[in-house]
Amino acid sequence: MATEKATLEFDQTKVKLDSIEKAIEEIGYKVVYEKLSLKISGVSDSTDSARLEQKLLQINGIKLASVNYGNSQINIEYNSALLSLADIRKKITELGYGILSEDLGISTQDIEARKLKHLFIVGIILTVPVILFSYPEVFKFLAISGTNIAAYTMFVFASAVQFVTGSRFYTGAFRIAKMRSANMDTLVVLGTTAAYVFSAFNTFPVPHWHAMYYDAAAVVITFIILGKYMELKTKGKTSSIIRKMLELQPKTAIIRKKDGKEA
Repeated sequence: MATEKATLEFDQTKVKLDSIEKAIEEIGYKVVYEKLSLKISGVSDSTDSARLEQKLLQINGIKLASVNYGNSQINIEYNSALLSLADIRKKITELGYGILSEDLGISTQDIEARKLKHLFIVGIILTVPVILFSYPEVFKFLAISGTNIAAYTMFVFASAVQFVTGSRFYTGAFRIAKMRSANMDTLVVLGTTAAYVFSAFNTFPVPHWHAMYYDAAAVVITFIILGKYMELKTKGKTSSIIRKMLELQPKTAIIRKKDGKEA
């Protein structure tokens, strides 16, 4: 769970990697492919670039390889569990091309962290008015505080937090439910949905102010999103450092024996 990796042993003569990926996607998960852009030298024409592209696609672990003859750039998507950057560099060099520069694409953690950041911003914007209208005795300086309009406004904002900001929890809970199990998403969905439905029931047609808990549901969802964002940012930095360190690991080593000879 910590590394977000799954290890499988399978018979390649009976099961194809594509079939395994399809099975993973059918239960709601996704196989992650890293992105890499390379500037290379030695591409003479479009036929040459097409040949290189074809050779790269034959490598187990590379999902996409696009070679642009015009700017001598290769864009690659590869499975880092099956293939390392060193393997890709070695293959390109063996084919007779030189690597001028490389640019690692944005990691999966960074992409997911950006999504969570946007969800948190939306969530906090919608949660603030819910909190303000939830305590009319404290924020009585607000124009519509304590009125039916304030209650209906809370319902609208809380609904957006529940089903837009919190949509990922419903997706996760549904996915794990199909496997007849439960996880943290299940807990979040059950708790916040109960508070939301109970509050909605006491909002219409006439609001019962002491039986509405929109603020609890909205705050829980918003701050769990914040927690997940911070977790992903930390994990992304750690993974990047580890990956760079692994790339420094030599493929071969020379052993010096006691007699002074090397092997």
